[in-house]
Amino acid sequence: MDLADLFDASNRPLRVETPLGPQTLAISAFHGRESVSALYEFQLTLLGDPNGDIDFSKILGKAAVVSLEDPFGLGPRYFHGIITTFAEVSRDDQFTQYEATLAPKHWLMGLTRNCRIFQRMTVPEVLQEVFTGYDVDFNLKSKYPYRDYLVQYEESDLDFVLRLMEEEGIYFHFQHEKEKHKLFMCDQTISQIAIDGISALIYESVIGGVRPENRIYWWRREQQITSKKVALRDIAFQMTGQDLDASADIVKKVKCGTAEHDLHAVSDLPDPQREVYIYPSGYAGWFDDVNGGGGDQSDELGKTQDAGTVSAKIDAQRIATTAVRCQGKSDIPRLTPGYLFSLMRHANGDDDYQLLEIEHDAKVDVNYRSHDSSLGTDLQYENRFVCQPKAVQFRPQLTVPKPKIYGMQSARVVGPEKEEIFVDKYGRVKVKFPWDRSDIENEAASCWIRVGQVWAGPRWGAFFWPRIGHEVIVAFEEGDPDRPIIVGSVYNSTNMPPLELPLNNQLGGLKSCIFQGDPLNNFNAIMFHDVPDQQYVHVHSERQAVDNTESYRYTYTPSKTYKLNGSL
Repeated sequence: MDLADLFDASNRPLRVETPLGPQTLAISAFHGRESVSALYEFQLTLLGDPNGDIDFSKILGKAAVVSLEDPFGLGPRYFHGIITTFAEVSRDDQFTQYEATLAPKHWLMGLTRNCRIFQRMTVPEVLQEVFTGYDVDFNLKSKYPYRDYLVQYEESDLDFVLRLMEEEGIYFHFQHEKEKHKLFMCDQTISQIAIDGISALIYESVIGGVRPENRIYWWRREQQITSKKVALRDIAFQMTGQDLDASADIVKKVKCGTAEHDLHAVSDLPDPQREVYIYPSGYAGWFDDVNGGGGDQSDELGKTQDAGTVSAKIDAQRIATTAVRCQGKSDIPRLTPGYLFSLMRHANGDDDYQLLEIEHDAKVDVNYRSHDSSLGTDLQYENRFVCQPKAVQFRPQLTVPKPKIYGMQSARVVGPEKEEIFVDKYGRVKVKFPWDRSDIENEAASCWIRVGQVWAGPRWGAFFWPRIGHEVIVAFEEGDPDRPIIVGSVYNSTNMPPLELPLNNQLGGLKSCIFQGDPLNNFNAIMFHDVPDQQYVHVHSERQAVDNTESYRYTYTPSKTYKLNGSL
């Protein structure tokens, strides 16, 4: 076979189109997997001119499409994406062999790493912002609450969006056309549609021969033991003492064809309840009763319990998703994850199913050294797939862990322009984290953050509020980037200690600064002079001093007492 025959793909069932042009590469094999809530990846085996020298920069990152002809006359099945890897494998006097990886454009989101803050946004709104520039269809039916504060911390954009979708039970699959591919996002089975051009698939275990209908020739149904219940607990300091628990039972029965599977049936185990307990669940931190400017929005806290109920339900559905699944094999290239199909003529499996995962294997006759120009037209194709009954609501598994911040970070207190002190009714402040690259330098830079004190009781305790410009030390509850808490304050080159050091290293105490005053001249202070033989306590009031004794007062002075009136 000469090169002209090789590159003439007009009569070949397996074809590839790349930006290198129609006379550069031919495809001999295609293998890969596509799944719901995962990026697809396909490996291509390509042949080219033995004397050619392909410039990798002209194909890497560029769009390509593989066309797999449907044997039942439904037109080609397209696999569109970008080339993420390209390799020259071997070269002889006939051809040069290459290998390439085809993946969605969204794969590029995994090459980033970012830290940023989202405030007062729903998860779909956050996803829309992060997916800017990518082709995404948001076909979401559920209502999503606004999250007061949400952080992407040292995550790739891909991990971040995958994590958010998994948390909310949002799943996705891809639609392929000859010229493009699109990520299709959904949250309810009602959004799913049947495979284009296929109303039903027939089961027939006999392999071989030519048949005019779409068929599945291998079928396996499986059930595994799962948990039976999900119990969630969370805390919110605004609702101390209130019950913030939520729970949901795993669906008891799943019908698959004519068979009915009891997911609660196995009860003679050491723990018959098989409960999954999750703490902290996180949903209580989505809401705040104080808005960004310090105003009241108490009604927001009323949404907490509903959010917990929804989260528990999604977690229960997530577990049920793994309980009953079917696997199959077919030679139908149009099978696509996320789509529905009906199975017919099976002994007990006739039902509607949702495709979850498909592994494709395709190759054509690779003996291109033959002079038979018909070689390459004989396609060998098979797929293996995983599906679940349509009646089971699919939810993605939690595969992307939420980042944790171990240890503490420093941050700068911020607030409205021309203000010196900005706190809410709880004494919380706003900060600007050093990793936050946004231009926001005011009260919109973060959520309200609680300030740790040395003592905190009901209307009594210590109370020192960090002021705008102060550097504070921030820890994170359970390591959660969405739950910061201030545990201390530190000096820096702008905010130096009150006394000259190390000259005055034997002095300690507390020194405040009068509001909008000069810290050198306008302050209140209690200072402890611990210099040997000169030790004393110095109490300074900038204007007035009030000594209020509600009962007796005792003063003991073993030596002289001096009282001076006037000014110093």
